[in-house]
Amino acid sequence: MRKIGSGFSVFADSCVLLGICAEESQALPSFRWSQAGAISGMTCVRIHEDADPHAWSDNFLCSNENLGLRWLQAGAISGMSCTRVHEDADPAPWGDNFLCAPANASFALSWTQAGTPREGCTRIHEDADPHAWSDNFLCVGVKFPLTGNRDDAVANGRMGTAFTLTNDGRLTAVTNTRTGVRLAGFTGAVGIVFLDGNRQPIWASNTQSYGVDGCTIGRCNRNDNWSATVPADIMQRVRGYTIIHRHNPTWLSRVGARGDQFLRWLGSEEGQATVGAIVAIAVML
Repeated sequence: MRKIGSGFSVFADSCVLLGICAEESQALPSFRWSQAGAISGMTCVRIHEDADPHAWSDNFLCSNENLGLRWLQAGAISGMSCTRVHEDADPAPWGDNFLCAPANASFALSWTQAGTPREGCTRIHEDADPHAWSDNFLCVGVKFPLTGNRDDAVANGRMGTAFTLTNDGRLTAVTNTRTGVRLAGFTGAVGIVFLDGNRQPIWASNTQSYGVDGCTIGRCNRNDNWSATVPADIMQRVRGYTIIHRHNPTWLSRVGARGDQFLRWLGSEEGQATVGAIVAIAVML
């Protein structure tokens, strides 16, 4: 097992063959909402606006662990990462109310006034308040920029890739391809796959292909920068990733060079074994 940052783990492909994969990962927090007081056994923060007369005094957002959340009715808290909680249709002064998380929290919060139920979102509402609170959601997601790296043995050498994914969907990566063999090189391929909360592939980069020569013949160590754009609807669902390195001649001809081709191949009978490998080495956030 190889650690990547605090709380993240990836597993070598051999665990799939041995059948002993037992993934260790850091999950995003989940919340429960109560309109009638704090929930017993959970850590809760009161969500309220004192100037609103519609029964907000006993409403709580609760989690299974102490996340260090704080609530303020008069602006963001300095030094914390704050999300404005508001309903523009409510005449009460909700406009300066903020829910704040520690600046170093491993998750990010977001707010929508016109949402629909989806993974990672909790409806914030007060049934006694008539002012359009029924479709307001607090959502928890991956904190960007998201970074990751992986290094694997490929053919008679190694490939290593490190990437950064920013909140605007910009994926930038650098892949190192190398061999220590004097007279024989190889060509390898790399792709990055993002997963949803059910560990299912939801997006794949185009496959990049790089080759090196034997060290006495030519260049046997190279670094290549590459990039891609992840769609906004995918960004909202990202909960994990896998970096895949493979020997190009036999692999790329089957899966295709484009990300959409790769996703279709993963859905095929042949690709199901690779889905298992992706899950086994996935870094879940």
